[in-house]
Amino acid sequence: MSFVQSGNRLKSLKFRFCDWGGSSKGIREVFASDEFYSLVNKNEQTNFNFNLKRNKHPVITAEFLNGFKKDICVKNKDSENIYEIMRDLFNQSK
Repeated sequence: MSFVQSGNRLKSLKFRFCDWGGSSKGIREVFASDEFYSLVNKNEQTNFNFNLKRNKHPVITAEFLNGFKKDICVKNKDSENIYEIMRDLFNQSK
């Protein structure tokens, strides 16, 4: 998976998820992967925030350098779909 590392317009990614709910299974799989930690380490200019909310569906909130925010529901998405969503967020030029 390739993520843009230079010229990135993404200021932060916030992950809201549940630690036991079935709709958050995919996002928990992402967090458990080595690929995710590699992504975090390669994109030091982007803040990664994690918000555990039980009984809530998982959401990724992206904030861009110009202040634009985008919420994406990742309910019942598998890890591959979530990586694709994150790749698209890193490649956007908002």
